[in-house]
Amino acid sequence: MQLGKYLKAAFANRWNILFFLGGLGFSVVSRRPDVFAPLIVAGEALYVGLLGTHPKFQRYVDAQAAKALRDETGVDTQASLRRVLGALPQKALARFDALRSRCAELRQLAMELKDPGNTGAPPPLDSLQLQGLDRLLWIFLRLLFTQHSLDRFLERTSDVEIKKEIERLQAHLVQVPADSKDP
Repeated sequence: MQLGKYLKAAFANRWNILFFLGGLGFSVVSRRPDVFAPLIVAGEALYVGLLGTHPKFQRYVDAQAAKALRDETGVDTQASLRRVLGALPQKALARFDALRSRCAELRQLAMELKDPGNTGAPPPLDSLQLQGLDRLLWIFLRLLFTQHSLDRFLERTSDVEIKKEIERLQAHLVQVPADSKDP
């Protein structure tokens, strides 16, 4: 099934399609399509077969698919960020903003200590550390959102309802035989 994906990508390449259709057009214009068309189709089959099975081309196709997935995920992440920030109460937003500003100050301080004259973009290794810090901020934001969701759930649920549900489930457990495999 994977090979089909690579063969399709090899055939769907815009230059391949251009040369293939150009070759077929040449065979029609030459008034000898019975000679040239089979040669062009055989050449196309050979080209697609060789290119589609080449490991370097397969890695290229996989890299393009991963890039498209990352781009798609990036848009989803931004939408998710806006949704989470919009749902949080003001107190939690203030807490997140305070932490984010502290992290920005720490970044700036670290860059100034490392290279006092250059306050531009961080070096490549430092950018990896900054990405890790961004991930930690994202995790903190999700934890704040989870806390907010749990608080809303606990506000809507009364202790009496929870105790009744516990009693109902305990009564149900008593009725279930010990050797029963059905939950």
